[in-house]
Amino acid sequence: VEDAWVERGPYDVILGFSQGAMLAAIVIARGALGQGPVKPRGAVLMGAATPKPYEELMSKFKESGGGAVSLHCLSREDTINPPDMGEWIASCFGTTSQIHWHASGHVTPGDKGESDSEAIAAVAGFLNRMRKE
Repeated sequence: VEDAWVERGPYDVILGFSQGAMLAAIVIARGALGQGPVKPRGAVLMGAATPKPYEELMSKFKESGGGAVSLHCLSREDTINPPDMGEWIASCFGTTSQIHWHASGHVTPGDKGESDSEAIAAVAGFLNRMRKE
């Protein structure tokens, strides 16, 4: 991810689901702490959990005040990644993080069709705000 960022980026927003959301959180934390090149303006992380091998890095990121403006899509019905871990990841991003709760489980917004319309609207609204800033 970091190599692609350097070769093809930079990009405004990084998006990740499940393990991809954990990876995105790690590379954003590394960038914010001066350990890597990834420094997006925003992030959309869906179904993230605490990346245990990088918990110390994420704690340092949290202590630093976080980084990119972020939207975290989480579900209390997620049976793959515990939602409390996703909440902790959101807290690492500081006061600019937002959480959108949905009832669809471990999915990306839209996987459940019309029942995900609020989650789709939350992601679209976030991206539109990022575009205007």
